Amino acid sequence: KYKANDILPGLTGWAQINGRDELPIPVKAKLDGEYVERCSFGFDLKCFFMTFIKVLKRDGVVEGKAQNKTAKQTNQ
Repeated sequence: KYKANDILPGLTGWAQINGRDELPIPVKAKLDGEYVERCSFGFDLKCFFMTFIKVLKRDGVVEGKAQNKTAKQTNQ
């Protein structure tokens, strides 16, 4: 629908930078389609550098948070 499958996968993506685990699948697909429309070397550089910022801040990471809370509560 959004032509996200028309390009090769990479290390990161526009959807990952803009919410990752917090986004429902339809929103991720729409962001992937936006990436297809805006695809350029400059946009790729923006995604690449924003990825480092997001990783350092741990923005959009939901996976493992519930497990960590449960483990902490069990240990107390």
